[in-house]
Amino acid sequence: MRDVPKAKLNASSLVWLLAAVLGVAGWLALWQQISLARAIRQADAALLQGDFKSAQERYQQALSANPRSVRALRGLARVDTSAAVDYLEQALRLSPSSLLVEYELARAYEDNGQFVHADSLWSNLGVDNARALELANAHFIAASYADAAQWFELFLRREPSADKALRFQAVVAAIVSGRRVPSKAEDVVRAYSLDQALLITGGEFRWVRADPEWQLDYGTPLANYPQPPDLQGVLWWNGPAVAVVDVHRAGKYHLSVRARNGARESTAGIPADMWLEHNLQPVATFTLAANDQTWHEHSVVVDLEPGLHLVGVRCLRIEPDPAIDWMKLEAFS
Repeated sequence: MRDVPKAKLNASSLVWLLAAVLGVAGWLALWQQISLARAIRQADAALLQGDFKSAQERYQQALSANPRSVRALRGLARVDTSAAVDYLEQALRLSPSSLLVEYELARAYEDNGQFVHADSLWSNLGVDNARALELANAHFIAASYADAAQWFELFLRREPSADKALRFQAVVAAIVSGRRVPSKAEDVVRAYSLDQALLITGGEFRWVRADPEWQLDYGTPLANYPQPPDLQGVLWWNGPAVAVVDVHRAGKYHLSVRARNGARESTAGIPADMWLEHNLQPVATFTLAANDQTWHEHSVVVDLEPGLHLVGVRCLRIEPDPAIDWMKLEAFS
């Protein structure tokens, strides 16, 4: 048997050993990436379900596995808003060309009152007042009220003299999304105080829609349009009409409405499909029958937390012209 030179044997062994080590390192790196991706997916799922504690734990786990994970830093900013600026500043340092991180950091600066820093980022992103208003309206029409509220906040901070219709939209978007009503918009609505009981007449409800052809704009009271004799608030159009209620105590409340069909004889033969709504979401449905111009009451029980809420009605069709006499809220006993 021929002897293999010792030097050649040693060199060959070293190559195989190095390959084995690199293979193990590669598998470890791959396993780390898989674990990181799994933690991020689990955190995202927990966030969607409103489980902020679990989401924070998973995002933190992902960040521990990879301290340079921009996804984990962005996730932590969403679940721990008190530290959002710190997380997102770190994310921007790691990914300075990311427009998404710039956008989220600008939002965090806005929420933190750091407007100089926010405006610098908005300028980088090309977001001027016209663009902010365009985005606010687009999200509002798409019922993305949380996004709409944030864009309205930016717009109103820069344009405090905006017209009442825009400020009313800002109020609606803020209340529905659970955000604070912008101070520049507080004067455009009356918040009806609710302790034990409250009655709001039909004419006091305000439209959450616009129709330039009929000079209808957001926030216009129902009473601003011609009312047939003995009728308070006629829904001449389809869409929601709302009132702002300031709830003092958490609890269950009877939400009821007195309504009738056919404000005009010519439309009395068309049934009116109606929604009773809380924060622009249906909590009860009912139909005002065709050829029935008598008053009917419809009610539902709702759970309300302290703070501002929207209560209202919506007619799903434009033709019937139903009328609202009043809406009541009474503490559930």
